[in-house]
Amino acid sequence: MNLRIDKKTDVEGLLSRVENFASSLSADETTVAEITTIASEIAYNIIKYAPEGTLSLEYLENAKCVRIAASDCGPGFADVFEDAMKDGFSSSGSLGLGLPSLVRMCDELDVTTSSHGTKIICIKGI
Repeated sequence: MNLRIDKKTDVEGLLSRVENFASSLSADETTVAEITTIASEIAYNIIKYAPEGTLSLEYLENAKCVRIAASDCGPGFADVFEDAMKDGFSSSGSLGLGLPSLVRMCDELDVTTSSHGTKIICIKGI
């Protein structure tokens, strides 16, 4: 599933599609909620910090996991990366829980960021 995210995106509709996708793969409500929450955190960060981005979800059957990949063309956060990965840090006045929650929910997480954008790859077991 490939989804485009921009300032006009109806995130609720996008998240509904993500939840349906996750529900089709797992009957475990916690797993479905975590996949949906991961997508939500990423989508809202794209809307907040970048003009546009993409989010894709793919079921990797051989590994029994979902690969969530996102990229945007925003300004990135390389200068505060270490702080941004800690609970409570925010550059926008939020609670600062989004990226740290990804660390907790994902089985594997790779974040690459620069002044040209951010790429996130999250692996979540089913």
